Amino acid sequence: MLQNYLFWFFQRCSSPDEALSYSLYTEEFPAIQDAGISEAAPTINYNTRATIGTSADGRHYYLVQFDVSSLHGKTIDKAVLQFTTQGGSCWSSHLRYVCNRDIHVVAYPVTTSWNERIVAWNTAPQFDETKELEKIIVDDPIWNKNTMYEISSAELDDIVWQWAHDKDNNYGIVLMSTDETITYFNQKDVVIATKDQKTNPAAVQLVVTYH
Repeated sequence: MLQNYLFWFFQRCSSPDEALSYSLYTEEFPAIQDAGISEAAPTINYNTRATIGTSADGRHYYLVQFDVSSLHGKTIDKAVLQFTTQGGSCWSSHLRYVCNRDIHVVAYPVTTSWNERIVAWNTAPQFDETKELEKIIVDDPIWNKNTMYEISSAELDDIVWQWAHDKDNNYGIVLMSTDETITYFNQKDVVIATKDQKTNPAAVQLVVTYH
């Protein structure tokens, strides 16, 4: 992991002298607010539970926001969103073995304000689907509990830099599943640890390396 990061870092520098002149710092940012929203319960607020996926009744999204205003004036070298699975479900009207348990999760930047204590599906903020931050596969959350996953990309680096330099336009990120096929007989989702998680698995956080 360290070797891969060092290779990536030196690749971004125009010369070895430029790389050696950097003093790199890494900081962990806990979420300042997060919430789950569910199409199945469009008026209910889930500010302590987060599910991503689809069910017979609709889709489930996760909203999360971080305060990185302390990085104003800094150069963002790498930003990583970390979240940990707590379990999941997968069933269908067919035999269980035909249910593909992997969850395809994608992240987009949120573009309007929201409040974790009152947000629900019917009052959900807008997000920009033209700016995909990352798409990953969560491997079978039914069995692979307490597993950490990471979302990182150049697009996420840019978004974090924008948040640091314009905190009034920091509305966070939405995570959702791209497995959007919804039928009465199929359900597939993953539960992740929110910011209110005090013990293992680790709570959601943003890890930023900067100089």
